[in-house]
Amino acid sequence: MPRQTRRRSYNVHWNWAMMDELVDIRRDRNRAYHNINGRSRHDFWDSVANRINRIFRTRVSGQQCSQKWRNLVRDYHNYVLYRNGNPGRRLWTRTGARYYREFRTRFWERPVTRDDRRARRNLPTYRRRR
Repeated sequence: MPRQTRRRSYNVHWNWAMMDELVDIRRDRNRAYHNINGRSRHDFWDSVANRINRIFRTRVSGQQCSQKWRNLVRDYHNYVLYRNGNPGRRLWTRTGARYYREFRTRFWERPVTRDDRRARRNLPTYRRRR
């Protein structure tokens, strides 16, 4: 059994250019992300981190990229709630406002295939009996 070594995690200050690159990579590779067999996406996020490190000469890990992506999506959802005037602890964030238009397409979700559409059409519908 190979011994797993734990890499040292560095604190990274994400600037706008790095976040833009992260969004571009995730958008361009959305199909690849959803076509990964199994649940582990470590290799995907490590490849994203390698590309960001190469471009910006940083030390970002795949786990940090994954966490940053989740935070961007969370900020988008909070900004949508803020724009819709929903009460609660939803806050306006700079990142939510910046990426609102780009994220409105929800490009990160699993793409719907022809088979998916066909399966939905063939699902039986049940009426509620009163």
